[in-house]
Amino acid sequence: MTDESLILVDAVPDIREALETLDTNLAYTVSCQWPRTAPTSTLITITEIGNNQVTGKLVVDALSYQIDLWGPDADALRTLAPLVNAAVLSVGFLRTYSGPLELEGSSYYRKTMRFGRSVDKRSMRLVD
Repeated sequence: MTDESLILVDAVPDIREALETLDTNLAYTVSCQWPRTAPTSTLITITEIGNNQVTGKLVVDALSYQIDLWGPDADALRTLAPLVNAAVLSVGFLRTYSGPLELEGSSYYRKTMRFGRSVDKRSMRLVD
């Protein structure tokens, strides 16, 4: 028998899979690492920003993920943002934040969105 309170839930593979199959002709890459230099093509990054038991129940963890869109073309990011939102919502997460499209430095743009939900580790189902 497994002690569910010890399970560490990782939804990155599910989110990544959803992001890698966006219905678009735009070229993009999905990564779990932020760019080390100014991106010259469109990049979507996934970052786990929270995975903890703040719910007060040992078998329910609160998960949160940040999705960043990076690229030299603001219009491409504007096109991808609603597709990214729909993809992460389709996995079962709720959007908790959507930041403005910002010019970073002088050569690329960035759009940040955050998503979260609690997960019951006994069934691995997302719950409210």
